[in-house]
Amino acid sequence: MSRFHKASHFTRSNSTRFLYWAAVLNQVDVLARVLPKAMPSDGRKRVLFVRFDGIGDYVIWTSSFDMIRSIYPSDEYQRILIANRSMKDLVDTEFFEKTVFVDQHKFVTSPIYRFSVMRQVSGFGAEIAVNPRLSREFLWNDSVIRVSGAAKRIGTHGISNRMTPLQKKISDRWYDVLTPVPETGEHECISNDKFLAFASERPVPDTHRPPSIGMPAHFGHGLGPGTFAVIFPGAHLADKRWPSEKFAAVIDHLNDVFALRCVIAGGKEDGRRAADIGAMCRSKPLDMTGKTDLLELTRLIGDARIVVTNDTSAAHIAVAEDIPVVVITPGNHVGRFFPYPDEMDGRKIRQFSAVHKMECFGCCWNCIYTERPPGQPTPCVKDVPIGTVIAGIQSLL
Repeated sequence: MSRFHKASHFTRSNSTRFLYWAAVLNQVDVLARVLPKAMPSDGRKRVLFVRFDGIGDYVIWTSSFDMIRSIYPSDEYQRILIANRSMKDLVDTEFFEKTVFVDQHKFVTSPIYRFSVMRQVSGFGAEIAVNPRLSREFLWNDSVIRVSGAAKRIGTHGISNRMTPLQKKISDRWYDVLTPVPETGEHECISNDKFLAFASERPVPDTHRPPSIGMPAHFGHGLGPGTFAVIFPGAHLADKRWPSEKFAAVIDHLNDVFALRCVIAGGKEDGRRAADIGAMCRSKPLDMTGKTDLLELTRLIGDARIVVTNDTSAAHIAVAEDIPVVVITPGNHVGRFFPYPDEMDGRKIRQFSAVHKMECFGCCWNCIYTERPPGQPTPCVKDVPIGTVIAGIQSLL
């Protein structure tokens, strides 16, 4: 086993995480608090937001930016973001005047790197620190909130937290305000607005906005807007990857019935999967895996006629760009991420969640089917019928 994989396994165990924190990282955090890297003040108060999660989570969160702007206006507050570096290209640097992008893995495996980041966090001297993530993590978001030293520290009691009961008992004390747990099945956009409303003692908005991200400049993909479909077969977890042969059947359907050329998109790690899918198709899709950065992927999705994807960031980008999207939706968090509310702030969300309903829905990724081969998706994903996805395409087009 490589050093990287050992470290990855090490940081996945909640009990081992706590022991490592107690022996090493706690001392690093305390030292960073004592030796801050001070940032000059411009006279405004500082509010610090902490997001160590995925690109899709950030896209969803943009639906609450107008509410954040009203609570923390820029003439009174300097908004600062500490975030996972994966979302760097999408972050609005006008909305957040100062940003620190963090390698999430190194943050818990390299004490020197963690100390450098935490010195910056402490040096901001923020009056308010906000952890808007609705699933808390002890070594990441919670620890940053603690080291911020802010006079007011806001978080949530959390849902599906990645920590032991003892860790939660400890880290709950690092907050001044803890908002209620979101309702089961409530979409994240609504939960985010309720979180802000509770924390700021304001009423919950009557309507909730859809996500919105700035459209990047066109790049030379050579495809006419609306003439192609984007297929996104990858996902961070193998559990969420719909089988390749099913994606191939959908690609042929889009080509045969709608005369749409299909573009397979994703990162370099999706290249082998894209090649396998292409080899199974009668119509040959264009393989663009590993050939677009995050902004270019956003532009590609924004020019597409439809997107077919696993439950991953591409799905949320499509909603933000108002592009029809079919999402192979797992049963881990029913209704929390997909589907979105049918209508948001007067806009109908053009979406279709393709599901294979099972009695174990709502498992929060504690899948009872543990005997499946390595790299295989969960049954609720694997068994989503091709016909269901095609029906979704038909309904949207």
